[in-house]
Amino acid sequence: MNIPALGLGAVGAIGGAVLQAIWSTSPRRQILWQPKDAQGKPRRDQNGRVVTEALTPQVVVEESHLDQLRLTDHPVEAGAAITDHAFKLPARLRIRGAWSYAGAAPLAAKILPMPPDSSYLTGLYATLRSLQETRQVVSVVTGKRIYGAMLLESLSVSTDEKTENVLQITAEFREVLFARTQVVSVAPPAAQKTPEATAAPVDKGNVATQPAATLNTTAAAAALPGVY
Repeated sequence: MNIPALGLGAVGAIGGAVLQAIWSTSPRRQILWQPKDAQGKPRRDQNGRVVTEALTPQVVVEESHLDQLRLTDHPVEAGAAITDHAFKLPARLRIRGAWSYAGAAPLAAKILPMPPDSSYLTGLYATLRSLQETRQVVSVVTGKRIYGAMLLESLSVSTDEKTENVLQITAEFREVLFARTQVVSVAPPAAQKTPEATAAPVDKGNVATQPAATLNTTAAAAALPGVY
């Protein structure tokens, strides 16, 4: 047996796995969120600090980022503000990642032929489904970008004979665009220069029509010949 060759082969295999692991785990990929209490407010710990929970995939195989603009199909007048004719769509993120039973199994279970405890993976899967079902807004940390307000739009899990003890997911997130409204107090109509143009509408109930004070007979005759 060629011991040096065997050793170099093992080192090469381990080195390749290490390089792949470095890409998939550095920087750390995470899904972060703040759970709510029964009143729908952010949950706090015993010290009054807001609780933040996280899921960290053991392996991230692929990330896909998508940013798009929606443009008008009509011609745009030369010199017009282009922002009036194009707007940004919510950002999209697609992640392919996985967790394995080996990441949570004790050392004895890794060595001895013991049946794996599937509760670890089913618990992770249940957490992901809960994030989607409750419309929980999450933050997602990736290698290229940090997303601050995302919803888990699509979640798929694939399993075959080789991945029975692996939770292999494809998660698609979509950005939530929030808007803020503000109530502003304005001066009363008596203090406004042109209240007919700037004052708030006033409900005067049912008002009967009144005859016009003056009539443009020339225009009326042109519009209604034979009547005037």
